[in-house]
Amino acid sequence: MLKKYKPDELVTPQTPPVFIFETDDDMTTLADNSVCFYMAARKAGVSAELHIFRTGGHGFGLGDDNTQTGGWKKLFVNWARGLGVLL
Repeated sequence: MLKKYKPDELVTPQTPPVFIFETDDDMTTLADNSVCFYMAARKAGVSAELHIFRTGGHGFGLGDDNTQTGGWKKLFVNWARGLGVLL
């Protein structure tokens, strides 16, 4: 059952590119899990980008553009443009 919910163990070379953002103070899903997922993607040769914000908690959604976590949207757009997904 635990393996089913460990995405870092499910990454394969066929996994699509991933953009991961997390907060260090999220006590629901620990940043350690995102780091493990990122490292598994790298090991599998999957393009990945990881950002861990210092604060923001869990479930901040789109975030307020005037806060640290609100910056993930610009980071995502730059990432998607780099992949050629957005023009």
